[in-house]
Amino acid sequence: IQSSLRPLQAQQGSCTVMVTPDRERTMATHLGAAVEYQPEHLDEEALKQTAVLHIEGYQLDSTNQTQATPRAMGMAREHGAKVSVDLADTWLIQRFRDQLESIIDEHVDILFSNEAEAEELTGKKPEEAVREIAGRCEIAVVKIGEGGSYIMAGDEFHSIPAVPVEVV
Repeated sequence: IQSSLRPLQAQQGSCTVMVTPDRERTMATHLGAAVEYQPEHLDEEALKQTAVLHIEGYQLDSTNQTQATPRAMGMAREHGAKVSVDLADTWLIQRFRDQLESIIDEHVDILFSNEAEAEELTGKKPEEAVREIAGRCEIAVVKIGEGGSYIMAGDEFHSIPAVPVEVV
């Protein structure tokens, strides 16, 4: 993995991860400098050499990001790269649904979501949701916590068990 991010004189982001006694987790994220990402920050030479461009859903959280991110996806795909997106948050889907739907249909080859995000996007439970999402991209992944993941590529459906861990 090579990053072509450039330094920016702005407050950096942070994320506080909270785990409840029932082993559920939530995150409080401050995006910081990420919201300053603009089309002129794109490194077209790096995008030409990219095999997979992974976009975090929060890259759609400000006007300048929503201009830069689809442009980066288009450049990468134009040069043969796959585009991967992680949906990030149900709130993000609610707030940017129309734009996100368009991005999925126009640019996304691989889509990651957790079960809540998949349900928000499709209105369906995880196994049905992964099937619907797979109809829109090459590979769909729905993460279901301690239940593992559902992955679908074309007509191939996989249920992958989670690796047991001690949650602290």
